[in-house]
Amino acid sequence: MSGITGPRHGRAREAFPISSGVGAAAGVPPLKRQKFIDGDTTQNGLNGSVAGPFKTIAQFMASRTNASVADATANYVGWVMPALSGYTENVAFPAYASTELRADSLSSLNGTIINGNVTWANIAGTNAATAALVCLHNVSVNGTFTVTDDAGAPASEVVFGGDETAFVGVSVGAFVSSAATKLGAVLFLNAATTSVDAGTADTSAVIIMDGCTPSGSVIGKMVEMFDCAVQASAVTARVTSIFRDCTFTVVTTLTSPASSFDGQSWMSFFGIGGIRAAGTTVLVIGGFDGGSVPGAALTGASTDVSLNGTGATAGYTGENSGNHYTTSNGTPTTVTLKTGGGELKGDTICITKTDLGANALAVKNNAAATIGTIPANERGSVVARFDGADWVFDQGGSLAA
Repeated sequence: MSGITGPRHGRAREAFPISSGVGAAAGVPPLKRQKFIDGDTTQNGLNGSVAGPFKTIAQFMASRTNASVADATANYVGWVMPALSGYTENVAFPAYASTELRADSLSSLNGTIINGNVTWANIAGTNAATAALVCLHNVSVNGTFTVTDDAGAPASEVVFGGDETAFVGVSVGAFVSSAATKLGAVLFLNAATTSVDAGTADTSAVIIMDGCTPSGSVIGKMVEMFDCAVQASAVTARVTSIFRDCTFTVVTTLTSPASSFDGQSWMSFFGIGGIRAAGTTVLVIGGFDGGSVPGAALTGASTDVSLNGTGATAGYTGENSGNHYTTSNGTPTTVTLKTGGGELKGDTICITKTDLGANALAVKNNAAATIGTIPANERGSVVARFDGADWVFDQGGSLAA
């Protein structure tokens, strides 16, 4: 047996087995479903083992088999080593199969970066996985990542993840999947993105971002952002958008039939001058108490309003709905708070009269019961709370000056 002997110092000699061909791939068979990629390797074996790693990501992708549904479904993992100049190549993920590229290093600081474009053409695969996943973990992409598919493609998902540092764990150039119909979701975890376009069709993907710095534009069937530093000038969702613990650093135009914010995210969006495009409703957790969402000014003598405009008078729906309605023209005499507008138990809505007009302003609930009145010749406000069945008086007051 060949081996390496450590220092004795009165201890039994320890032998460590080594390959019969030191440094040769032939002596170390590769793992079945995990391979190694080293762009700086000087080995010649190139079979994906530790001793003979692939030199390019393309070689790893070519080694991915699709012999059965089970083979296509089980993850096939390539461990990417840092390379001095990164990986200057275009990368194509195999169709219909689950494949991962993983690195255990900060991709923003070393060579675990793909200096090229990435494609996942989920078209005409040999066997369709039960569900197919493509994952890039601690691997950045400087080019464009494009996903396409065909009618036979399995339900699919793409994940970008960086786990060492929030917001800059990985960076991704433009992501485009607007032509794909089987891609259910795209997850960005601790990632910086240049732009994301998943499309806005019924078959488009849901975009989920956590700890990310999105810029450019973000487009998807649904867009969900958590703990993000939003630098995107536009966020567009076909169905709904969700923002939690987010900070907006540029003016963002939001286009979404329904959107939900926590107070912090809304105040950041609103404070920097965020724009609600036509038809965009906003619900803030807690309602008015969570953050004021201005609706259109009250002008008619009798007006119906709600948090998201459902059941409201024309002119107080979509981007003109909110949880805070004001009047200053001395005309309105009645405002009715409608239910069915997305309110949850405990949510609040505020009606404010800012003028000293001779009109008294009555605030009524959905049952047409008066829950508060701002007297004539005074300015004031009424805050109502939803008790699970209807709006009830919460607080209010008025001033004669």
